[in-house]
Amino acid sequence: MRVSEIMLATRVQIRPGDTIRRAVELLQASRLNGVPVVDDQGKLIGYFSKSHLYDCLLQSVDIDSTIEKHYIREVVSACEDTTYDSLEALSQWLQSCRVGQTIVVNRDNEPIGVATQAGTVLELLDRTDYLFRELSGVIENVPAGILATSDTGMVTMANQYAKNILGGVQTGRYIGDYLQELERDFSPVTSGNWMLPRKIEHNALKLIATAVPIYQHTKNKGIIFVVQDMTDVEGVAHELETVKELKVTLETVLEVAYEGVAVLDEAGMITLVNARFCNKIGKAKDNIIGENINRFIPLSDNQMPLSVLEINAKPCVVSTLPITKEGNTKGVVVKIYEDLDNLADIVQQINRINMQLNYYKDELYKVNGTSYTVGSIVCRDERIATLKSQVLQVGRSNSTVLITGESGTGKELFAHSIHNASNRRKEPFIKVNCSAIPAELAEAELFGYEDGAFTGARRQGKPGKFELADGGTIFLDEIGDMPQALQSKLLRVIQDKEIERVGGVKGRKVDVRIIAATNRDLKRMVAEGIFREDLYFRINVVELKIPPLRERRSDIPLLADTFIRKYNKFLTRRVEGIAEDALEALTGYGWPGNIRELENIIERMLNYRESGLIELQDLPEEIVGRPGGMTAKATQTLAIMEMETIQAALAEAGGNKSKAARLLGISRSKLYEKLGNGQ
Repeated sequence: MRVSEIMLATRVQIRPGDTIRRAVELLQASRLNGVPVVDDQGKLIGYFSKSHLYDCLLQSVDIDSTIEKHYIREVVSACEDTTYDSLEALSQWLQSCRVGQTIVVNRDNEPIGVATQAGTVLELLDRTDYLFRELSGVIENVPAGILATSDTGMVTMANQYAKNILGGVQTGRYIGDYLQELERDFSPVTSGNWMLPRKIEHNALKLIATAVPIYQHTKNKGIIFVVQDMTDVEGVAHELETVKELKVTLETVLEVAYEGVAVLDEAGMITLVNARFCNKIGKAKDNIIGENINRFIPLSDNQMPLSVLEINAKPCVVSTLPITKEGNTKGVVVKIYEDLDNLADIVQQINRINMQLNYYKDELYKVNGTSYTVGSIVCRDERIATLKSQVLQVGRSNSTVLITGESGTGKELFAHSIHNASNRRKEPFIKVNCSAIPAELAEAELFGYEDGAFTGARRQGKPGKFELADGGTIFLDEIGDMPQALQSKLLRVIQDKEIERVGGVKGRKVDVRIIAATNRDLKRMVAEGIFREDLYFRINVVELKIPPLRERRSDIPLLADTFIRKYNKFLTRRVEGIAEDALEALTGYGWPGNIRELENIIERMLNYRESGLIELQDLPEEIVGRPGGMTAKATQTLAIMEMETIQAALAEAGGNKSKAARLLGISRSKLYEKLGNGQ
C-alpha cells in the first residue's frame, strides 16, 4: 500500500518568520501534534511540534517572537509514493517509528499531509479484518477439511467440510477427540512428525490428514490440519488417470494419421503434434510444443479452411479446423497434407474413381431409372402442353410439388417426368401408396425402425422409404388417404429435413424431394378437419392440376393411337388404327376412368383383333350402348356430346375453326361437315 493511502491530507504549514502565537493557533485549529515548517518556495525545512511550544513557555519566550530558533531542522518525512509490500512491513514501520506523526511530502518536497501512528494502526486493523474475511471465505470453499489448533491441540477454527467428515467439530475441544491417533499425545504434531500426509480412520471413514505448524518468531503458536476423505481423493486420482489414458489415446491417433497434425490453443500456441508434422517442419517435438504456429506456418487471422502455403521452401496443402465449445473458438487443428506432387496423383485417382462411379450410376439408371419422361406425355390439348412446360421448369428446383386430378389422369406419369427433369434423375425414385399402407405400419414403413422396436421387427432394423430415397425423390401417392397421426410426423420431416426411426432416439438427416398426388379435394378435407392445414400448405408449394380426359377430348385419338402401337408390340398384333365411327364413339364417351380406362379398353380390343381397323362393333357395350349397335337414344346423346365438344373447342380457340379442328384432331373440312350436321 502507498503512504498516500493512509495519510491525513492537510496543507497546514508555517514559515520561520511566523510567530509562536501563529504556531499555537495552527496547532489548536488542526489538532495536530506538530506543524511542518517550509521556506519561501514551500519546501519542507523543519518541524514545530507541541513539545517545542512547551519548551518556549517554560523558558518564558515572548509569544509574539518568531519560531526561527525553536523548530527542529532534521525532520522525519516520507514521500507520498513510498509503498509497503505487506502488512508485516507496515507493522515493522510502526514499531520502529520514533515520532507520533510523520510529514508526508510530494516529489517536490512540499508537505501534503501527515501519517499518524493512530491512523496507520486503524488502516492496519482494517486491512487485517479484510484479509481475515477473505481467508475465511477461501477456507470455507476449499474442498477439504481445514482445522486450526493451539500449540496444545485445542481447536480454534474448523470449516464446514471438516465438521461434516469429523462429526460436528467444536472450538475449544481437544483435537484428539476427533483424530484418535492424537487422543493421548499431541507432541508428534508439534515435533513435526506429521508433516507428510498419512492415512487415519474416523468413524469407519478412511481419511488422509496433513499437519502444518504455525511459527511466530521461531515459536510454535499452533497447528493447521488438512483432512480429506480418501473416496474424494481416489475419485480425483481416477479422473486424472482417465485423462492420462485419453491423452495417450489421442497422441496414438495423431501418430497414425496420414497427414501432419498440430493442435493449437486459443492463442495459437502448439499443444500437440505428431511425428509427420515434425518432419514437415524439420524440428524436434520438444522445439515445437509451446511455440506459436506462425513460427513454422504463416497462418493469418482470416485463414481459409484449405489453402496452399509454403513450408520450408516447399508448397504444401494446409487445412485448418476450429475447435468450438458453446459457440466460442477454443483452439484449432492444423493439418499438413502430402506434397503437391503426391497430391496430384491422389486427385487423379479420385477423378478416375468419380468417372467410374458416374458410369455405374448411368448404367444403373438405365436399368432401374423411372419409366417416363416429359416426352412420354402425348397431347394436342394446350393445357397439357402448358403442364409439360411447367414440369421442365419445376424439375430444375427442389420445391415440393402437389399433383391433383381424378383417378387415372396420369399423375404418376407427371411425377416420373418431374424426377427425370431434375438433377436427381440418377438418384432413387421411391413410390409410396399412402392408401395401401396399414395405419399401424405406416410410420415404420415411411421412417424405418430400429432393432427390437416392436414384436417381429428385424434384428438389424430396417430403413424406411425416406432413407431409401435419400438424395432422390419420394412420391407420396394418394396423400389424402394418409392417417392423421402420420401427417404431423410428415410435417416435421418436411420442416427439419430429418427423420427418426421407430424405436430410435437419434435423428437422421435426409435430402429428399417430395412429390405428392391425390384425387381428393384437400381444401375441403382441411375445412372438415380431416387433413392438417399446415401440412397442406407445406406440400402445396407448386400445384399441377391435370384435367380429366373428358375435358381434353382432342387428345383421345392421339392417346388411342399410342396405346395401339404399345399393345401391338406387346401382344404381337398388327392393328392399323380405329375406324372413324368407332373413333367418334370413343371421343363422345364420358371416360369416368380417364386415360387408364382408355388404355384398358384398347388393350382389351387388341386381345380380340389381330389386324386391320378397330370397328364400332369391337367397342365395349358401355361405350356403344349394346353389342348390336347404339340405340337411337344413345346415338342422339353421342351427337349432343359431340356438338358440346366442338363448341368447347371453338370457345377455347376463340372462334378460329382451323385451331379448333387441330384441338379436336380432325380436318377443317370434317369440322365444317359436323357443324353442318349439327345445324
